[in-house]
Amino acid sequence: MTALELFSKYLQALEQRLRWKALAGGAAATALLLVLATLGLTVLADRAAFSDASLLGARFALFVIAGAAVALGLVLPLLRVNRRRAARLAEQASPEFAQRAITLSDADAASPFAELVAREAMDCAQSAPPQSVVGPLLLSSLAGAAAVGVFVLLWLTLAAPGTLGYGAHLLWAGAPPAGQGPLYQIQVKPGDARVRRGGDQVVEALILGYSPAEVRLRARKSGDARWQTLRMEPRTGGGGYAFLFAGLLEDVEYQVEAGRLLSAVHRLTLVDMPAVKKLRVVYHYPAHLGLAQVTEDPGGDIRAVEGTEADVFVLTDRPLEGGALLLDDGSRLNLEPQEGLWVKTRLPVRKEGSYYVAGFDGGSAVRLSEDYFIEARPETPPTVRIARPGRDARVSPIEEVTVEVEASDDFGLQQMDLKYSVNGGPEQNLSLLGRKGVKEAMQTATIALEDFKLMPGDIVALSATARDARAATQTDIYFLEAQPFEKEYQQSQTSGGGGGGGAGEQQAEIAQRQKEIIAATWNQLKTPKPKPQAQ
Repeated sequence: MTALELFSKYLQALEQRLRWKALAGGAAATALLLVLATLGLTVLADRAAFSDASLLGARFALFVIAGAAVALGLVLPLLRVNRRRAARLAEQASPEFAQRAITLSDADAASPFAELVAREAMDCAQSAPPQSVVGPLLLSSLAGAAAVGVFVLLWLTLAAPGTLGYGAHLLWAGAPPAGQGPLYQIQVKPGDARVRRGGDQVVEALILGYSPAEVRLRARKSGDARWQTLRMEPRTGGGGYAFLFAGLLEDVEYQVEAGRLLSAVHRLTLVDMPAVKKLRVVYHYPAHLGLAQVTEDPGGDIRAVEGTEADVFVLTDRPLEGGALLLDDGSRLNLEPQEGLWVKTRLPVRKEGSYYVAGFDGGSAVRLSEDYFIEARPETPPTVRIARPGRDARVSPIEEVTVEVEASDDFGLQQMDLKYSVNGGPEQNLSLLGRKGVKEAMQTATIALEDFKLMPGDIVALSATARDARAATQTDIYFLEAQPFEKEYQQSQTSGGGGGGGAGEQQAEIAQRQKEIIAATWNQLKTPKPKPQAQ
């Protein structure tokens, strides 16, 4: 192989390394520029709440930047790499070439002097091999920078948290990340709706993603070109903003503006429907309560024990056909015609909620009334307590003890008893309830201890029970402990004295054990036994 051919291979190897350098450097510059562009455009789109217009502009800008980066950072540098450029780089790396490399890059192979110059150039090439002119460290650094840039760009698009990750995914993928809705959003209720002419309509707005300083409603009459801006008020207890359109007489278009967010345009279309004049509610309580039906006239809000059936009567100013009560859980109770302009349905009281009266026009619900609340009160067991003596007491064996019992129930007491026993013997029962069905009761009973011929240390156990139609409640157990009529304590003058004190302590210990046995038995009887499981 001639010297000219060897030098040509030298320049070819150097040219190839220049292409690798241009490719790695261009990729690194392009990736870095795209990362910076993605961050910057995401911040700008975030200021516009990632609106459709801002995203469209950001994607167009990103497309232009990516195209320019590829053209200027990759394509153009690769096109500039040629044999003469490789020769110039070799001259710069080794001045000993003395223009021989440039001369040979354009030399004619048939020239008689080319071989001679090539021999001299090959001697110079020994001191400047291609690996030293474009070193492996430079190539690996540029390639590493490109890989880091691509990794950061992928991380931003696929895994970055918060606003930057959300915006980058929108710019590159065109949609929010999987399983995630819009980061900023206005939820508007009722949106497009039909409203009774002359009726009221509340517009609610819930702002998701941030807290604006002010929320405004932009409204205009149908066909009007000018928008009127109105301030929406925060709802009590938080949870969005509201505005009331009162007495609507014309169709209205509206949208909600919350800082950088602007909702779609919605329309309230007016229709001619009957107006609600009055509501009447008739309560049918569960049979086990034994309560007569109750009528609320005028009615509206429903408050009753769980299991009650409420007949809701609606009076309108003209006939209502196909009306219904719409509940907040999405269910519908159709209204049936009654005498005159009354319509009726039965509403079961099962859980908390709300309802309103609606008519229907073209299959769309039209609100005819405000919201009414449904309060389902749980049926609780009665309460009972021994108010007097209200604690364990020490009494005389011939004392007449007054016991006071108090009880209450939401829907009426059916029974209130005082129970007592002497020294764990047979239980005695005193019925104290004067009249069934009362919601509160307070009665007293007198226990003549003399009738039981008590001895010091004897125990009388007391408890009280109250019962309604379905459940019973029992108080804790109290003890009346009989004490001697008189206690005398004398200081013993001899070492054998004190026998009386020992007998008193023994008596107290026996009484305490009696209390423990009675209390344990009572607790065992009070605790409900588990039902046997089917095999």
